[in-house]
Amino acid sequence: MGRLSKSVMALAIMLSSALGACAGATASSGQDGATAQAGGMVVEPPEEGGAMTILDGVYTADQADRGEDLAQANCMACHSVGEWSNGRYINLWSGRSVGDLFENLEGTMPYDEPGRLTRAEYAAVIAYMFSLSDLPSGDTPLPSDADGLAQIQVVRGG
Repeated sequence: MGRLSKSVMALAIMLSSALGACAGATASSGQDGATAQAGGMVVEPPEEGGAMTILDGVYTADQADRGEDLAQANCMACHSVGEWSNGRYINLWSGRSVGDLFENLEGTMPYDEPGRLTRAEYAAVIAYMFSLSDLPSGDTPLPSDADGLAQIQVVRGG
């Protein structure tokens, strides 16, 4: 699937989250844990004991603070804190990597000028989103490189 197709699919998922209903883009997790579907794309779950998860303290509190300032300036005209703190976006992205979430944000947000932020700024906004969902912070900032982000899985909290 090409980058443009992924961006279109990811945008549909984000709109579903933001608007609360979008018939064409849903994300659900299979009960058997074998696969998850997101917008028609089958996603394999992380291997046991494999990649880190968002529950492993993958961002710093300072990074989340920077992300809050960035979100206020770039995101809150269209989004609300409640959108990012109710766990809904985690449910939509569960079974995928933080890299997928990052790629979606970078390719579609801010709505008026996608890609306007630096990679470090997008990582800070995601760190802020994680902090709003009461995910634990750690000692190492969330990476902004594709390889590092791909190693971190989005999972539902325990």
